[in-house]
Amino acid sequence: MSEYAATAQTHDTLFENCKPIDEGQIQRDVAFGEFDTMVRNQAAMRSHYGVQHARYYHAMKKAKSNLDFVEARLDMAIRTQAEQEGEKVTEGKIGSRIKSHDMYRAAKELLEEAEMHAKTLEHVIAALDSKRDMLIQHSKHLLIEQGGDMRIHGDRGAEAAALNSLREAGTAAAA
Repeated sequence: MSEYAATAQTHDTLFENCKPIDEGQIQRDVAFGEFDTMVRNQAAMRSHYGVQHARYYHAMKKAKSNLDFVEARLDMAIRTQAEQEGEKVTEGKIGSRIKSHDMYRAAKELLEEAEMHAKTLEHVIAALDSKRDMLIQHSKHLLIEQGGDMRIHGDRGAEAAALNSLREAGTAAAA
């Protein structure tokens, strides 16, 4: 059965396009800090973790295919070996032998690791989406505190009144 090991995925080949997950960095990225910096970095962080999630999701799908492949190859090898030895095996025995085989357990661990990383990144993305919503709410509160729309776009009426007042003052001084 060891001849099948060369065709099974290894940890390095399965996760070759995946960056290691730094839990400390995740905590810093989802935490609140200086408002302007958070707003500027929000889209880049969402994109970064979205790409990482896609890569781990792909690795998870490859790991699932790998597990199915290993299971099928072991099933075939166990049946062939039992037939050659004249042993009568039941489906339950075959299933037990497959699930207790080192190759199957290694493939299962790879799948579980990929699932864990993909799930972790799903939660990071959800946290960043929540952070975005909180930033939007905080922005609304800042606008209200600063006089609403006036601070962002300027008050066109007040600007025109100030210009008229300067013109009148200039005209009065000239007369």
